[in-house]
Amino acid sequence: NQGAEILYGYRADEIVGRPVSVLAPPEQLDEQRELLAKIVRGESVVHFDSVRRSKDGRLIPVSLSVSPIRDADGNVIGAAKIARDITDRKRTEELLRDADRRKDNFLAVLGHELRNPLAGIVNGVQVLEFLDALPDDMIEVREIMKRQATQMTRLIDDLLDVSRIARGKVTLRKELVDVMALVGQIAGDLRLRLREKHIELAVDLPDEPMWVEGDPVRLAQVLGNLIDNAVKFTDSGGRIAIQVRPNADRTQAVLAVHDTGAGLTEESRATLFEPFSQAAETLSHSPLGLGLGLALVKGLVELHGGTVSADSDGPGTGSTFTVSLALSKAPPPLSATPAAPLAMGTVCRGLIIEDNEDVSRAFSRLLELAGHQVAVAHDGPSGVELARQFQPDIVFCDIGLGGSMDGYDVARALRAEDRTKSTYLVAVTGLGQDDDRRRAAAAGFDRHLTKPANHGELLAMMAEVSASRTPAVGGY
Repeated sequence: NQGAEILYGYRADEIVGRPVSVLAPPEQLDEQRELLAKIVRGESVVHFDSVRRSKDGRLIPVSLSVSPIRDADGNVIGAAKIARDITDRKRTEELLRDADRRKDNFLAVLGHELRNPLAGIVNGVQVLEFLDALPDDMIEVREIMKRQATQMTRLIDDLLDVSRIARGKVTLRKELVDVMALVGQIAGDLRLRLREKHIELAVDLPDEPMWVEGDPVRLAQVLGNLIDNAVKFTDSGGRIAIQVRPNADRTQAVLAVHDTGAGLTEESRATLFEPFSQAAETLSHSPLGLGLGLALVKGLVELHGGTVSADSDGPGTGSTFTVSLALSKAPPPLSATPAAPLAMGTVCRGLIIEDNEDVSRAFSRLLELAGHQVAVAHDGPSGVELARQFQPDIVFCDIGLGGSMDGYDVARALRAEDRTKSTYLVAVTGLGQDDDRRRAAAAGFDRHLTKPANHGELLAMMAEVSASRTPAVGGY
């Protein structure tokens, strides 16, 4: 017909009577034989994407729907086919994929570029926490800096996490988690912050543990984001209540976070869990943050096979966010053998390889205040040479080093040296995606920390590494 002539370029007298394989490029012949076999069996094919070849040799993306034609006795005697040119759709899909790739690259670079200066700020604040002789007004300034740096870290992490969830790139490290203990710990950490904001915190926990299978870090992130959301929209003098209970048939752990804050409108509830969506502005609350926290909650909860919902009686009546997760059987009791304590006071020899001098200066000062010996290099080649001389117990190396060697090259070089092949290597970087962690491990790093690293984790790691090694021989 005329549509086929326009699509394929053949006139009817040129193509009628020739094998249908004329329209298939060589690589599609097996696919075409499979389609014909289905028709012979009496099956239909609906909206199957393929490629066909026109008279002038062009390859045309098409969507095919093929149905068998039967005679009066029900025998298949032919096929009726509809072919649609989907060139524009395929072009649009490729443009969207390209835009998605560029967005992912942009977010990765953005995270790296934001985390580097943030690491310098956080390290500086952590140095100030070691100093006891600060006047009261400087302590207040330090705490302001700490709170704002923590908020910036959360915003960066949320931005990248939402993107990773959308692409299916988040890997859960599941274990049995006691929701009751997790909530109790996070609530304990929050009490001082809420007291400063004059918000009452009430926690209602069951008498027995409630075990779920999940990633404890990600579940803590879910609860933290729900509480952060409640704090944003609850005025001084308000109240936040956290409750954990099993559902009626004891198959689900139900965690509810209720606040007496701004409440929700019907319009805001419809898009509440979508990225970059925020509750409507009210007289007392302007939109806060990037609108990512609740989208991240939804994505993480669903990755755990659970559900999250929001409820409110309207503006000014507060909100309740409820998370449900499948309950698991309690784990077997742990061995009664106590774990050996960490030797937190042990001196460790640490080498920092970092091209950002502000970051390395604050980082090295932090480790020195904790009593450790520290050396610093600002590029890959000098870092490798310094490691040969200093023979550190542990190396903290940035990945995005300028010059001829990046952090991966440094790790491979140190692993190839007899004197440093067993040195504990830690990547401390603004690159925090799963692919970055895999690349770091393949290059020889023992650990991967995303900037800004927690100083408690760093110091505990140094103590653990030092306790597991004999003192280095030689001097520097």
